[in-house]
Amino acid sequence: MKLVDALCEQCIAVGLAPTDKDAVLTKIAQLAKSQSTLENITEADLVEALKNREALGSTGFGRGIAIPHCRLDAISDFIIGLITIPDGVGFDSLDDQDVRLVVFIIGPNDRPTENIRLLSGISRILANRDAVHEMIASTTEKALMESFLRYGRDEFDMRQDGARSIIHVFIQNEDYFREILEVFGSIEKSYTVVMGAENTSAYLSKMPLFAGFWTDTPRTFCRVIIASVLKNMTNETIRQIESITGDLSESSGILVTVQELLFSAGSLHP
Repeated sequence: MKLVDALCEQCIAVGLAPTDKDAVLTKIAQLAKSQSTLENITEADLVEALKNREALGSTGFGRGIAIPHCRLDAISDFIIGLITIPDGVGFDSLDDQDVRLVVFIIGPNDRPTENIRLLSGISRILANRDAVHEMIASTTEKALMESFLRYGRDEFDMRQDGARSIIHVFIQNEDYFREILEVFGSIEKSYTVVMGAENTSAYLSKMPLFAGFWTDTPRTFCRVIIASVLKNMTNETIRQIESITGDLSESSGILVTVQELLFSAGSLHP
């Protein structure tokens, strides 16, 4: 499922002024009920499911953005909607800022991989501050939808192809890790694992012969992301990584390698 296909025109609202978080969740339920996918689900059921997810931790992730979401057993497809709240509303956000842009997802309980990819893709789009400001400033539902789709198109417009590449990303810079993982999480038909690792210095510093080279604790953060992606998405994946790190040839604390796969079969759970 592509994000652009899951976005519902009837689930978009601009310029709202809800009084609190519960009012936002109620409005989401009202908008979502316009979709036939939810014909057997009541608004009360939707509100309860959204509140249950919020009880696990606020989906107000900071910078005036919230991504409320829930998974339901009795539906077969995804619903994505957009809401702007120009004056903001309290949402128990991680940074205590009022939320001004809401992107919500309601999805089937039996398709967790697609849920994760949609969430990762939305997170990638909303990492673009210009995109967020433009969406909040939208004065019509049509303008908001067009803005979201324009920034989302590059993330999700891809063709299917059988040939695959394997990408290794060695990360020593912790600041890059989360955003790069979201890159892989947003790419359809990709399979990704993360391995914990240690830098060579962590081992050498414990050997008497090399101990004198370190006067403080060696850098300890190190992760390896290993991903199988469609070959025709390899260049796009590298482009998205470089949008985070800058030119890889001039970056420190990260190394990316790409290999063509001669054989690939099976799939992985997230």
